[in-house]
Amino acid sequence: MLDVICRSQRGRACDYGREGAALRTPLLLKTGAEGGTGVETDGKGRTVRILGAEISVDPKCKTSANSGVSAEARTKDGISVLRFPLRGDEVLPEDSEILIIPNGFDLKEDFRALCDQVMKARNVAGFGRLLGILGLAEPADLALLVYMGVDIVDDGWCRAAGSCGMKLIPEGRIEGKGDFSEENVRAMEEELSKVRAFLGAGRLRELVDQRSFSSPVEVAALRVFDADGYAYTYWVTEGTYTGYATTYANAMSDPVNQKVGAASDKAYTG
Repeated sequence: MLDVICRSQRGRACDYGREGAALRTPLLLKTGAEGGTGVETDGKGRTVRILGAEISVDPKCKTSANSGVSAEARTKDGISVLRFPLRGDEVLPEDSEILIIPNGFDLKEDFRALCDQVMKARNVAGFGRLLGILGLAEPADLALLVYMGVDIVDDGWCRAAGSCGMKLIPEGRIEGKGDFSEENVRAMEEELSKVRAFLGAGRLRELVDQRSFSSPVEVAALRVFDADGYAYTYWVTEGTYTGYATTYANAMSDPVNQKVGAASDKAYTG
């Protein structure tokens, strides 16, 4: 069962339960975590476990987001797996409750593909399913991913970057010496608590704006998402505009306000 507790534009907090167990999103899947929820890795790939249900997410023949090859959905125990790239018209089984996409890393530095594919993934999953993307999140972009509609992330990228001497914080990346894997995971957990707090207050966009300055990719991704994802982020019901701008920056990126501003400039300046 899935209950939406609160929403801040496309970001949302949900209570999800099955067989007497429950969890709340946004959720961080931790590698090697004990219990019924987490990610297990072995020589054959990764296995995702959510409240006791599990599915292998890495096929023998892997395709990348740039391959142009769309894969068919695999479903087990209510968890479906798809890979980027998505067409946007994929159909999931009716008994599917969670959509997991394992190759999020392919979109890591491609801000246009990131916006396009995450929006397609959210639309394919629909409102009644949880959406998880693996290998993509870090403290600096967690707020943006949740804002775009992602419910579940993992710590895979944080651990991989940390093992290579990269320290990840919400303000960006710092190169160093040593293994920062566990430190990066703690930073993700701390950022997740902030995301949940801003989400519950209906002010997630404010945190997204703050974090967007962490890298040029984040700035570009947010600008593209504001422009290309306008109809996705806001919606119109019976001719009434129901979206809202939470910050001045968001208001200025709103296409409606841009058109009004341009008309005003033309009227008064010629």
